[in-house]
Amino acid sequence: MDRLISDRILAHLENPSLSHSLNLLTKNDQEQLLVEEFIIDDRSEFINKDFESIQKLVTSKAIILGMLRAGTDEYISNPKADTKVCKGDTLYIMGYLNELEEVKELLASER
Repeated sequence: MDRLISDRILAHLENPSLSHSLNLLTKNDQEQLLVEEFIIDDRSEFINKDFESIQKLVTSKAIILGMLRAGTDEYISNPKADTKVCKGDTLYIMGYLNELEEVKELLASER
């Protein structure tokens, strides 16, 4: 199910006219799902961790949709559990504002 939702979100990002897909995934009219990018800097403890480990660290319901490999145009949609994160990679994470704030705090606390 998460893979289906992730595919729909990614399709929306590529084609914004598909906004009806996202409307189905909101809690209410006030709280919208957001997608933010997080760049893994050289001090991050996420470096060399796999996605399974990272998802466990993110205690909220935020979902990692994909990753852009640093220095390349390689975008990995729905990364496999054993995919490792490298310095400079960009993670695309979907969640409600409070969930994305948790991710920001987690990344900031690792420094």
